[in-house]
Amino acid sequence: MKLLLCAVLLAAEALTWGSADSCTYTVNVPAGYSATASCSDASSACSSTTEANPVCGTTIGRLENEVNNFKKNLSALELKVKQLSMGSGPGFSTLGLLPQTAAESAREIMETTANRGSGLYWIKPPGETEAAKTYCDMEFDGGGWMLASYGYVHAAASNPSNKNIPNMNHPDGYNWHPTTRMSDHGVINLPHGAVFLARNASAMIMAAGNNPTSGGIDRYSHVYKIDISNQVYQITFANHNKLHGATNGMHIQQYQVKALKGETGEAIRFGLAEALGITWSDTYPTGYGFSDKQAVFSTWDVGPFFPSVHSGDGRGSCNTVCRAFEPDVASGDLTYNHRGWYSLHNFGKTGQTSIWFK
Repeated sequence: MKLLLCAVLLAAEALTWGSADSCTYTVNVPAGYSATASCSDASSACSSTTEANPVCGTTIGRLENEVNNFKKNLSALELKVKQLSMGSGPGFSTLGLLPQTAAESAREIMETTANRGSGLYWIKPPGETEAAKTYCDMEFDGGGWMLASYGYVHAAASNPSNKNIPNMNHPDGYNWHPTTRMSDHGVINLPHGAVFLARNASAMIMAAGNNPTSGGIDRYSHVYKIDISNQVYQITFANHNKLHGATNGMHIQQYQVKALKGETGEAIRFGLAEALGITWSDTYPTGYGFSDKQAVFSTWDVGPFFPSVHSGDGRGSCNTVCRAFEPDVASGDLTYNHRGWYSLHNFGKTGQTSIWFK
């Protein structure tokens, strides 16, 4: 008879028990957890029949008791795993760690759990039907910032390496890779893109410069904070270029912009409220951000402003590389940006662009 010493490891807990069988116990755990069983062979001198060997009979009887005790402990562990997966275990919460326990915002994670630090979390803002995983910055400017979109300006004007920010109302997002975003573009893969992320926010950050693969807001050379707590009109992120929303019912609103990094100062800026964006007089460029011009379309020299794929849509011809973006961009320009991205005081900037909400 062989004495099998078996151990089940679950999270940071371990159980050791003796078994007279082949140690085939299984822990059923939800996605995101794991359980493993390992056995070590400790041979005894027992014979194969208990009747012929009273010592062995005693040993087997003890092992049977231990197996029964293990089964009781296993039930308790399975209950705890279920509690953890529901975020209800004592002293622990999975808020933001699983799709089924997604948080409404990064701020909620900070306020209701021990701050786990910046990283990827599952977010489901009020109004959305499903959750998505995004990078949350829990440190910069008080923390609680959620990445909504990003793009890349390799060079001003036209360049095949440019990646204008996709439309932020794109269904189910677009090309979303928040931890591999170097030289690329994407929009959070929530069912309505970044719409509900923005609607439930009181502040917006536009961060640009450098070209990080991952990480938070401080990875960028320039950072601007915009107060969007007094939205007069509902954010839709609908196509806002001159040939669409800008001249078809969208409204200009005033915003307070503050430079947090790369530049200094505060300024009053204007943008189309429904889109949090602006558009040039010939649609090149159109994008997200603000200017000093109180008009539904104009030309400008100051921002902050990041080019988007709305540029050129509806003109009937394309300057460079154009394609359709659901739901309302029929032929948007991916690579033309006119004069790069704009800072609070200047233009002609290059590097990654990103938009965050809190």
